[in-house]
Amino acid sequence: MDTNIIMLKKISKKYRSKAGEFNALSDVSLEIDKGDFVTIVGKSGSGKSTLLNIMSGIDNPSCGEITVNNTPICKLNENKKAVWRGKNLGIVFQFFQLLPTLTILENIILPMDFSNYLPFNERKIRAYELLKKVGISEHANKLPDALSGGEQQRSAIARAMANNPDIIIADEPTGNLDSQTAGEILDLFHELNAEGKTVVMVTHDKEIFRNATKTVILSDGKIEKISVNTPKEAVNV
Repeated sequence: MDTNIIMLKKISKKYRSKAGEFNALSDVSLEIDKGDFVTIVGKSGSGKSTLLNIMSGIDNPSCGEITVNNTPICKLNENKKAVWRGKNLGIVFQFFQLLPTLTILENIILPMDFSNYLPFNERKIRAYELLKKVGISEHANKLPDALSGGEQQRSAIARAMANNPDIIIADEPTGNLDSQTAGEILDLFHELNAEGKTVVMVTHDKEIFRNATKTVILSDGKIEKISVNTPKEAVNV
């Protein structure tokens, strides 16, 4: 049985500017299995965020093939891709990206409304359950700017889980947090992974990639190394 949930084959991404052509990714091939906890590491400008954007369908590769959850996403138009993304992926950003005029509860309900997930009268119940799961249900009716950075990131994780996706993609989710709060957020990601979610995360935090099942090291848009890790195994970057 095929266990791959994300497959990239010879992916390249070129950007054009007045200064000329820039290769953000070059001939990247990668397989991620269901239930993996994958970290993507590398220096600034190595292509990490570009790789995440292509995995999530936010950006398109210049060439190559990508299949996510049995869907060749490059073949989808933008409208179909947005619907597919809402049902299959939960995305967590470094700076939270919560809508400032909606309450925390409303932010979590929004993806369910967009994807028509669950009957309407069940969405608020699920949103409360998710806020309870991440430990901030008491803040449900507050606006995002009334919460601390850690609380906003917990809200963003709850929002990412709204439609119960198989895959969680996170771009530096602890990069804007103090070390204690970062550790608490990391624990949430590990709990989700233990529940069967596939987690793919860009990070500079060594404590995260030491606990990953697989670490992908990028350099100048190319995969320099893929390490399959055991728990607490140090990765030299």
